[in-house]
Amino acid sequence: MRLIFPFFLLAVFLFPATVLCRMNSTNYVVESDSFNAGGGTSTSTNYVLVDAFGEIVADTSTSTNYQGPPWIDNFLFRYLNISTPSFALFSQKNVSSFAQTSIGTISNVEVVDDGTVGWSVTFNTTHFTATSTVRKLAGDNNTVSFAGVYDGLDGVLNPNGTFVVEITTGGTVGNAVFSWTDPAGNTETGSTTASSVSLSNGISVNFGATTYVVDDEWSANVDVFPYTGLTVTPSSITEVSGDGGGVSAGAEEILTGSGTISDSKTLMTGAANNSTGTYQQDEAMELNIHPNSLEGNFSADATITII
Repeated sequence: MRLIFPFFLLAVFLFPATVLCRMNSTNYVVESDSFNAGGGTSTSTNYVLVDAFGEIVADTSTSTNYQGPPWIDNFLFRYLNISTPSFALFSQKNVSSFAQTSIGTISNVEVVDDGTVGWSVTFNTTHFTATSTVRKLAGDNNTVSFAGVYDGLDGVLNPNGTFVVEITTGGTVGNAVFSWTDPAGNTETGSTTASSVSLSNGISVNFGATTYVVDDEWSANVDVFPYTGLTVTPSSITEVSGDGGGVSAGAEEILTGSGTISDSKTLMTGAANNSTGTYQQDEAMELNIHPNSLEGNFSADATITII
């Protein structure tokens, strides 16, 4: 049983507000040390740039009591960036009658910061789920399939759950009628066949073009490893460059939550004005696998965010 854990990256880029100081001395007052014909904010998917054009002069301004660096040098290029791997794999396990633990690592979560704003890198994930291929329980029809990503928890202790579809009125697609049962044992009747019919918990059934007969029956198993069985341990921070004084790692934690997506867990933080540089971190993971789990690949969608 191979466990696949893909990641989707969401990066948020933050920029500090621009602040200019009024400088004066006995003989002069400088309201601003940048004179421009225009400019503004330019954005794209990954960058924000505060630009200026028509620049006349921008140099260090000094007096007895003040010193002001060039505006462009001090405020134009501010950035906060994160990069992560697109996916991670857990160690492969064989189906067993005993509970097991699978391990994995998210390698090289990297933050590049100019140190002007505080930030926090967080992590959350969906449950790890798998759906088996369809099984024909009765009849001679092989044109039915199941699709989708299961998002429920039923079947964790059973050890896995089953969707069952049965034809109750024969006929072609669009005329034949079926009943279906979900992994919790709830049954719904009177559903009309179609190329795709939504059942529950993210699963749908697909009927191919043929004539269906009463009592034709199919099933598909689903299984889930809840994120509440996932422990995430952030490693110590690797300082690629910078001062590092304000960057710290999060603590080892079991994920929590009650929805389809876990609560956010902090991986590392950077203090405002004290985290200039490039920093990397690995995240060790341990996932509980319940006994007699479904054979196949289990997957989850995770998000790593910088805020």
